Amino acid sequence: MVTNALKLMKNYKGFAMGAIIVALVAIIAIFAPFLAPYHYAEARLVDALQPPGFGQGHLLGTDKYGRDILSRMIYGARLSLMIGIVAQIINLTIGVPLGLVGGYFGGYVDDAVMGLVNVTLSMPVLILALAIMTLLGPGIINLFIALGIVNWCYTARITRSETLSTKEMDYVEAAKGLGTSTARIMRKHILPNIFAPILVIATLGVADAILLGAALGFLGLGAQPPRPEWGTMLSHGRDYIRLAPWITIIPGVALVFTIMGFNLLGDGIRDILDPHMKTEV
Repeated sequence: MVTNALKLMKNYKGFAMGAIIVALVAIIAIFAPFLAPYHYAEARLVDALQPPGFGQGHLLGTDKYGRDILSRMIYGARLSLMIGIVAQIINLTIGVPLGLVGGYFGGYVDDAVMGLVNVTLSMPVLILALAIMTLLGPGIINLFIALGIVNWCYTARITRSETLSTKEMDYVEAAKGLGTSTARIMRKHILPNIFAPILVIATLGVADAILLGAALGFLGLGAQPPRPEWGTMLSHGRDYIRLAPWITIIPGVALVFTIMGFNLLGDGIRDILDPHMKTEV
């Protein structure tokens, strides 16, 4: 197993890079209480706006309240990663069943599903998320709901497309001939065989959810103070961009690398599952 993993990483360098970045962010998020040198809400005004340095006691500096940037970044990784994963779980819960049902039954059912997909896709994602957050109010739970609702359409389209081709396979026709129930056919014969593209779109969707969550956090609609989230940290640092640029630059860099990691991982999974679409990284 280890040999196969090493071979995959050698042959698919983008996948390896993405897996390393995602694994690093996940480890930081899981062990945040043990890795952070301070509590994320611990404030000391006397230490406000200290620049990064090894001799200050704050490796990445402090913000306007004297809170340690490194500690807030570590705890922020936990929240940002949670936003991406929870949003994708909601996304899959909505998109996969709708795409599966629409693709399998076709006709009016498919028209209704795709009509809903097209209406949702006709609205800009950020505008739709802002509208939902305006109705629900700011907060992390409402953010999960908003991100799950706005991103399900792509999963539904992929699931429907794969279902349309898979349902014509001989093994599905054989299952129908044996009198297998429709629910069992979809659950046991179609869904396992379309899992690969769903996995790819889900992995890429985590990156989209993290980015959109950071955008909403920047606008003050995500995690509320003092809970750290990278988008919120960007917002808090914008007033000090000249005086203390590290408050903004550090979470911005973390967002870039995390999103790049998930994108590389998703592309790598696609290349592994479909070698004909292999891309050079």
